[in-house]
Amino acid sequence: QGVLVTDAEGRVAFCNGYMRRLLGRQSDPTFRSVTEAGFPEAVQERVFSGRHDLREIEILSGGTVLPVECQTAPIEDARHGGRGMILTLSDIRERQEVERMRAEKRRGETIEVIAAGLAHELRNPLAALRSGVQTLREEARSLEPSHQSLLDLVLRESDRLDRIVGEFLDFSKPRPRISTSFHLSDVVTEVLELLSHDPRRGSVQLAGEIPARLRLFADREQV
Repeated sequence: QGVLVTDAEGRVAFCNGYMRRLLGRQSDPTFRSVTEAGFPEAVQERVFSGRHDLREIEILSGGTVLPVECQTAPIEDARHGGRGMILTLSDIRERQEVERMRAEKRRGETIEVIAAGLAHELRNPLAALRSGVQTLREEARSLEPSHQSLLDLVLRESDRLDRIVGEFLDFSKPRPRISTSFHLSDVVTEVLELLSHDPRRGSVQLAGEIPARLRLFADREQV
């Protein structure tokens, strides 16, 4: 903590080493007033006000903008009569970092509560949907192969959605990327099949031309 004391006439009566370092005056420690010491105007105003004051400001120290807590308080000057001032500057970078980490933690806890509620609301209808599709798939064995394939695709996509909801819930521990080798044409075929049953497609024709031998080494869930 930097400490500086002035007398009733505004002269510097004491200045400790840390305050000199903050001011960059180690090599030239002699100064007689707050103005001569090179304090920012915000600091000088508080010293000359003659009042108790406490606030956070920024000063330029060694070419770096430094956040500090600036505190001024009047003291009796028995030698000259009247009141002098005591000024302290405290480096608050560490405190600000702790406060930032606490704020991030609070935000994380809030997001976690929201995520848990959202996951619950999504998983209930998703489980009902999957159960219904699975029952339909088992009982409707007379369906055409293309329809059976669509039901299989819906089941796979519902499983994938459930995993995504789980990852969203566990946002602080994201799922590691799991890369495997697979045919890109398989993924495209599934997407085209899913889109082909979308009623919003209208008269739009879908086609995919992917070389059968084209393989990817990636996380299939993120493709």
